[in-house]
Amino acid sequence: QRHAVEKKLEKIAYHDPLTGLPNRILFSDRLDNSIAQVKRHGLMLAVAYLDLDGFKPINDLYGHSSGDKFLTVLSKNMLKILREVDTISRFGGDEFLVIFNDLHSKNEVLQILDRLLDVARQKVLIDGNELSCSVSIGVTFYPQDKEIDADQLIRQADMAMYNAKTNGKNRYCFFEKE
Repeated sequence: QRHAVEKKLEKIAYHDPLTGLPNRILFSDRLDNSIAQVKRHGLMLAVAYLDLDGFKPINDLYGHSSGDKFLTVLSKNMLKILREVDTISRFGGDEFLVIFNDLHSKNEVLQILDRLLDVARQKVLIDGNELSCSVSIGVTFYPQDKEIDADQLIRQADMAMYNAKTNGKNRYCFFEKE
């Protein structure tokens, strides 16, 4: 019984209560581990920052309960298209972060990014209503010319996501140094 309680507390501490995805704490730990893995094995990783386009109207028109159900279905659908070595996390609200591990080249993420765009646009039946939105995605890679940490990678992916939003939404953009 004690073991079951410990497991439940661990789940609460490291996972988003709505989607069951890793939360910020677990994501941060996994990103630190992924960076260490890149340093040991010499491959690459990518961090993607996803922000849903048009999610607020879903909450406003259909209520937060429908919005929560939509986020739950969408997170499961996104999880299905990722590789086992990748991590998706709900970062809060309608924002998600993904770590793409064990990359040999930057091109390896392109197909997965396209599938993430497709998954977000799919109509989902919630409480008798067909709901959908799109997603803007910002992507950055590690290693880089200068050594950077996990927080800097997240900020870079966030900046790239902002560029995707300002350039028309429903797309991905890669972080570019100024």
